[in-house]
Amino acid sequence: MGRNIKDQKRNSDLDMEENKVLEQIVIIVDQNIDNHISSAMAATINSTPGWSMYYLPTFWIYGILVNPYYYPWNIPAVRRAVFCYAVNRTAALDSYNPIGITDDYLAPVSSIMIDTFPESIRSILFKCPYDPAKAAQILKSMGFYMKGGQWYTPNGTPLTLGNVYGPSGITNWIQMATTALTYLGKFGITGQLIAQDPGVFYRNHISWS
Repeated sequence: MGRNIKDQKRNSDLDMEENKVLEQIVIIVDQNIDNHISSAMAATINSTPGWSMYYLPTFWIYGILVNPYYYPWNIPAVRRAVFCYAVNRTAALDSYNPIGITDDYLAPVSSIMIDTFPESIRSILFKCPYDPAKAAQILKSMGFYMKGGQWYTPNGTPLTLGNVYGPSGITNWIQMATTALTYLGKFGITGQLIAQDPGVFYRNHISWS
């Protein structure tokens, strides 16, 4: 009887240790799947006894969505000038995750898969280095003009993003959007970031249907 009690206690202790390990793994993996772990957070985790994590390479898309049916965002060249050349995408990524790497192309194309596209598609693709001078050249060629540090459309209205909404608490989205809007502001295009409760954000701005 005494031996059975000792064996049961030992098995119970082992189960508790296994549960602790599984709990740690689930927490870390869940955070990694949601892509919310910054390099600073990873350093904190890896410096905590009994905890560890590492990054796996993955392809992920971040960006600012605009309605392409409204002027002037219905003009592809305007979208290209503003979001391809006027935003320092490397700086935006580095502001949250400095070990990440931006791609030369815009989603859904990436450098590692560009050779899978036929020549008819590759011939119309373009890379997006940070080049505010080129962005300004494109806008000026279409009649947009700069006045007092602000870009204006040919009809005299300010070129602005207006309110830019993001989910509060999803740190990487908010931080990178903040950096992107900072670069656009320096370029002369304003935008006001509004961090909403995630439930409100997804209900009002994201449709999965």
